[in-house]
Amino acid sequence: MRSALSFDGVTVAFDARHPVLERVDLKIADGEFVSLVGPSGCGKSTALRLMAGLLEPTAGTVERSEDSRVALVFQEPNLLPWRTVEENIRLPLELLGVEGTEARQRVGESLELISFGSADAVKRPRELSGGMRMRVSLARALVTRPEVLLLDEPFAALDDLLREQLNEELLEIHSARGTTAVFVTHNVSEAVFLADRVVVMPATTGDEFVHVPVDFSRPRNAALRATADFARLAGDVSTKLRDGDREVAR
Repeated sequence: MRSALSFDGVTVAFDARHPVLERVDLKIADGEFVSLVGPSGCGKSTALRLMAGLLEPTAGTVERSEDSRVALVFQEPNLLPWRTVEENIRLPLELLGVEGTEARQRVGESLELISFGSADAVKRPRELSGGMRMRVSLARALVTRPEVLLLDEPFAALDDLLREQLNEELLEIHSARGTTAVFVTHNVSEAVFLADRVVVMPATTGDEFVHVPVDFSRPRNAALRATADFARLAGDVSTKLRDGDREVAR
């Protein structure tokens, strides 16, 4: 299967003695949903910025599918407070020079994906809950119709119930769009619920990534989280995370 993203021997070092990533090889297939987990400081967000083209590697190469559009969703919604929901979603199109009927159609599609009606579209960020603001941030990323969607802990600040609901909505969007997705999280259950594959990043720079396939069928729903198989797989990922931390402590 063709790779949407690939790292070949990628190293990132902000100073010569302390590389953040070292000799990383990673391939992500077209349409695959990959969760990145790992201890704080292991380079998850750095890897995402490399994928987005916001950062260049010190060594090695990062490759993307030719002409692929990449969108990045941050942990904070970062909405412009003076703009309405609709105007915030339209912003990337304005920057790309997309106007008129095409822009209205794309904004309408994005609003529909996050289940926002006309009354919500004219609200400003201060009138929205935290979950609604994050939905708008997601819609803003999707309005460009990206082939690759990168998400850097977008639901970390939300309560558990809302987080689980947004996980389910994200899977519906992924299914509808067929977009390649890379999702950074510290939450193991979230990582397993969303992904086709969980990639456990090591605590020690230069150690190999651990790849855990997630074979649950799609579409997935809330009932999956209550199954023994889900608990077993989440426990396996947690063990791999703890093992990495113990290696560092020795």
